Amino acid sequence: MELKICLYPKQTAILLLVGALFLIFTSAMVDLIIAVTGGKENASLLMSDLSTLFDIHGEANLSSLFATTLLATAGILLLLISTFVQQNEKKISYQWLILGVIFIYLSVDETARIHEKLSAGSAKLFNMEGAAFAAFAWVIPGSIFVVLLALIYSRFLMKLPRKTALLFVVSGAMFITGAVVIEIAEGIVVNRYSFDTPIFRVLTQIEESLELFGVIAFIYTLLDYLAQQIPDVNLTLDLRKKQLGDAGEVVE
Repeated sequence: MELKICLYPKQTAILLLVGALFLIFTSAMVDLIIAVTGGKENASLLMSDLSTLFDIHGEANLSSLFATTLLATAGILLLLISTFVQQNEKKISYQWLILGVIFIYLSVDETARIHEKLSAGSAKLFNMEGAAFAAFAWVIPGSIFVVLLALIYSRFLMKLPRKTALLFVVSGAMFITGAVVIEIAEGIVVNRYSFDTPIFRVLTQIEESLELFGVIAFIYTLLDYLAQQIPDVNLTLDLRKKQLGDAGEVVE
């Protein structure tokens, strides 16, 4: 049995976008219903369960699983491109490989929330006071890392096809705006008010939406790059049992 997997850039991106919009809309509607019916304290059991299941900023739920899968998919595609470049050009493509490792880490972090666990140490290091700022202090080292990565990869981007480079920048800008810029705004809001405020919930919806859209755009970018640069790539899973013949050759 041979299973052939075909991924078309545009169709794949549309399918992922529909999934993201469904989760974003459902999370926003559940938030709105809970808000107009008296808040979380007065929410029905059904609405509480729906909030837990679809909360786009929550942990261990459908939204978190979807985001983790997107990041892992981007990481796997980057590693595949790195492998193909190495095979075709007979050289190791560290740029693709490093990006792949970064996205695999981000997929793990999406579930394990490693950056949030490191925030307390970052707050102490940068002398940031207040529990709210401590929860978002990771954005300082995170921002520094993003700037350094952008500087290091500037030459790499210039060597890519123009369309790919542009999509790299656009998708990266969307993701960073959500993950860093909006997160900073959330820290300011929480420090002034609290976590349980409408404006904070709106900001979290915007943050997570931008992150999802950014990763989906990036997955499209990678699939399009594969289609343009390595059009004869086929992903197959061969489940046929192989045996060695008398001469040592492989027979089906």
